[in-house]
Amino acid sequence: MEDVNRYLSLATLDEFKSSKGKINYFSWGQGPTIVFIHGLADSKDAFVSISNILSSKFRCIGLDIPKVVLGSSTKDQTLLDAYTEFIKDFIEKKVKSPVVLFGSSFGSTLSINLALKTPKSVSGLILQGGFVYRPLSVVERCSAFLASLFPFNGATFPYLEFVMKSQHYHAFHGKPSYRWNRLVESVGKAYFSTTGRLAAAINDIDLRHKASDFRKPVLLIDGEVDPLIGPNIRKTLYEAFPDGEKVVIEGGGHLLPYSHPEEIAAHTEQFLNKVFPNNRIVSE
Repeated sequence: MEDVNRYLSLATLDEFKSSKGKINYFSWGQGPTIVFIHGLADSKDAFVSISNILSSKFRCIGLDIPKVVLGSSTKDQTLLDAYTEFIKDFIEKKVKSPVVLFGSSFGSTLSINLALKTPKSVSGLILQGGFVYRPLSVVERCSAFLASLFPFNGATFPYLEFVMKSQHYHAFHGKPSYRWNRLVESVGKAYFSTTGRLAAAINDIDLRHKASDFRKPVLLIDGEVDPLIGPNIRKTLYEAFPDGEKVVIEGGGHLLPYSHPEEIAAHTEQFLNKVFPNNRIVSE
């Protein structure tokens, strides 16, 4: 738990407010900036362990995707764009320098969309467990709709950990128990309504052809046994970024920032050193 203690002592926790709503975020370290965007039913806490390693050389910023973006439509693609514009606003007003975006799962689609809309603000992309196209099954669509109706967080669901273990616990075998507990705690804070709305938005997202317009460095990180990103989904991502550097974490699942932070940080640092070869310090 040393990484959490250092995070609480050294990271700056703040919120960004705009006409669209607010984003809670942390900022930790100085140097070229990497902005972390989490996936569904997750939070900025996913990136504490990675930032603990990287913050000695880089400025790490972790965002909490807000529950509501004011003025956003319920139409899928418009919802994606609304969240993208919100994060774009944050980077332009708070960071004020080119960044590398680290998008995890659904955060990858936000990162790709943002990189395409503001290429001058994005120096590179890291997509972990990412996708450019992932149509939902009938069961997944129904589950997303039902979740969107409930304004409660995951902690109110008595079988949350049981459901999570059935899909993800295998990747935590042999890892410190606090990593799994941190994941469960983080997911427990997520609201079903937000998760459902964002999950529904996935169904019609198709960035396969647009992604090729991004010409800067891309790192694609996947877990060997990811239960949510199958071979076909991964294939479409690789085809969208044919020149992207590809890494598969042995024994890793979908939640690599929690289960394999050291491996993720090592590959991320190597990538950042290529994108920012001069390691220029950027003041807060």
